[in-house]
Amino acid sequence: MPGFPELPIVSPDQPRKSQTEKYGGLLYLSLTGIAVLVALIFWFGAGVWSLRTVLTAIYVLNDPTRSEERRLDAASRLASDPIVTPRQKWDLALSRVPPDLARYLLAESLDSELVNENPRVYAITVARSEGWPDWLRL
Repeated sequence: MPGFPELPIVSPDQPRKSQTEKYGGLLYLSLTGIAVLVALIFWFGAGVWSLRTVLTAIYVLNDPTRSEERRLDAASRLASDPIVTPRQKWDLALSRVPPDLARYLLAESLDSELVNENPRVYAITVARSEGWPDWLRL
């Protein structure tokens, strides 16, 4: 059987569209989204950079290989730093990793505001705190 003859394919030229005609407002929307994303990444990086002293002090405080003097100095810096929240100081004071004097410095910097927020949780925490020093339980 003979095959079909090959026919040339003729197609008219498509009209050329500009980028704006092709994508409309999506081009500008995507560029704005990328700019916002880059700004958020830089904002996050600036926030982490501003917390580097607090993060370093927390690391030194919880590192048992450091000298006790450096750990006490880190606890003192954390106790007086306004960036550190009372809840963070509370968690560090309850941890058994820092030395007792460092825990005391952190607990001393707390006020009654933390207890007033949720007295039930405070009472349960103190009741279950076997082996803690008396100054920390009070």
